[in-house]
Amino acid sequence: MKAEKDIEALLEWAYREQHIEAAVRQLMPTLGGGSTVSGLLQVLELGTRIDSSSAGERFAGVRCHEDAAVIYDAVQQLARAGLTETAGLLTLHARVGTRPDWCPGEIAEQVPVLDKRGNHKKLYRDQAKQRGFLGYAWEWSDGNRPDKVAHFRAQWTAWRLGLADVAKLVNGELSAFHATGPAVAAEPWAWEPAQALQSGA
Repeated sequence: MKAEKDIEALLEWAYREQHIEAAVRQLMPTLGGGSTVSGLLQVLELGTRIDSSSAGERFAGVRCHEDAAVIYDAVQQLARAGLTETAGLLTLHARVGTRPDWCPGEIAEQVPVLDKRGNHKKLYRDQAKQRGFLGYAWEWSDGNRPDKVAHFRAQWTAWRLGLADVAKLVNGELSAFHATGPAVAAEPWAWEPAQALQSGA
């Protein structure tokens, strides 16, 4: 019976514990430019590659579960399908066991800059003579700039969608696991204010 494991945890297992990238680098010179997964699986099943050439020695000592190769190949399929940023995010965070930053906390707003009298400060071409009115002065409040928030939250969304895509690709191919999830929230920022209210913040 296959063990159920969340797809995020499976990616970390393949990249951090099974060191799938190191195994692929070790095997790449012989596997060539074609699909690496079939050749890699063959090697992993044997535990070494039967080869009389000196290149065959590269395969000695390769120890990696075959399911790690399936997971690696699924990430590469996303890259080949044009989702290179998503594949990069999945790889990066699986390597180090992190998640993308979605910019929790306050979002900055533009607030008026006040003059000495407490009025909205006016800007002029000639500030000393107050000639050539240009508009009013604004500044950002404390918090994350909206453009930064939008960028990082788009990365979070791409990463999570990538997790779901990899889960679909690997199920049916994995020998020891069944990928579940992703359990991680699609939009953790959507419930952040409610959570703060419940905690009395």
